[in-house]
Amino acid sequence: MRVFDLKYSDSFKQKFSEESIKILEEGFLTNHKYCKQFEDSFASKIGAKYSTCVSNGTAALEVSIQSLGLQNTKIITTTNTFIATATAITNTRNKLVLTDIEKKFFSMCPISLENMIRKHGSKNIGAIIVVHIGGHIADSFSQIIDIATKYSIPIIEDSAQAQFSTLNGKFAGTIGDLGTFSFFTTKVMTTGEGGMVTTNSLELFNRNQSHRQFGKSDTDSTIHLNTGSNYKLNEFSALLGCLELERIDERINKRRQIAKIYQEHLDKNKYYTVSDTDSSKGSYYKQIVYSKDIHRTKIQSELKKNNYTLTGGVYYTPVHLQPVYAKLFNPQDFPVANDFAEKHFCPPCYPELELEDIVDLCKILNNL
Repeated sequence: MRVFDLKYSDSFKQKFSEESIKILEEGFLTNHKYCKQFEDSFASKIGAKYSTCVSNGTAALEVSIQSLGLQNTKIITTTNTFIATATAITNTRNKLVLTDIEKKFFSMCPISLENMIRKHGSKNIGAIIVVHIGGHIADSFSQIIDIATKYSIPIIEDSAQAQFSTLNGKFAGTIGDLGTFSFFTTKVMTTGEGGMVTTNSLELFNRNQSHRQFGKSDTDSTIHLNTGSNYKLNEFSALLGCLELERIDERINKRRQIAKIYQEHLDKNKYYTVSDTDSSKGSYYKQIVYSKDIHRTKIQSELKKNNYTLTGGVYYTPVHLQPVYAKLFNPQDFPVANDFAEKHFCPPCYPELELEDIVDLCKILNNL
């Protein structure tokens, strides 16, 4: 079994080929018709008022931070995230503050968040970036919204892994002030590289559009009113995104089928699986499994003997242990994240898999 696979139907490939020819014939290769269509279709799909497509998920985060006007201030995020979340904060010349995680979804811990706000002072916190890990919005995100409202701090949702996940019927990227998405190859839907920024604020949307293109004015492209960079998306990636949206429901349903097998078949005395709740419905970018007793290296070794391979974790090395940031933090301040990093794993959970293979994989894990 491969770590990841990605297949397209003949009809998908044919349509992409035909529309690509139209792009070449028209001669506008970036930030044009298909980018606008992708933005409008994505916003409609998740119930956001506005979307801005960008070159990748990191760009989406940086644009969001810039649109909030943040510089030389403190931004709080969780240590359990991909390095891009932290990088976006420091790239925009802001200061990184980290929280520990909770034990149900392994997302930002509300208690740790409020402790950090009190420690640093709410007036010194420019934003909170909440990361929806593995394709789920944690139930506790509602508490984080309340905390942010209490201290009047804006929220950016890092939804790179949570495309089309919901909490109380609302999609990821529509609950906070801004939502950011990645469409990297392995994500729930992909454009190869690419990203999106969503918001329900017209003011923030206009800023997103400006920061995406060197901070230009919307009335005169030769005038630049804001900081920014070249974060534009090309038309071919946007076209791929439009076509992906047409098949996304089917692919997420397959991910949920696979996840359900893990949840029903894995021995609950040995493994804890992150799963849906009454309020949270995941899109299962990953099926996160927490191993209560068996070390991950033993799991990896046994699966390899049977031609199965784990996918990447989320995450084996949290931000506070990454060499680029480690000197800024005390590892003892993140006990839950440290434990999670050591004990979790993510078995394959992508639509190209056969369901019977997942059942066999569960048997192997249960026999350890």
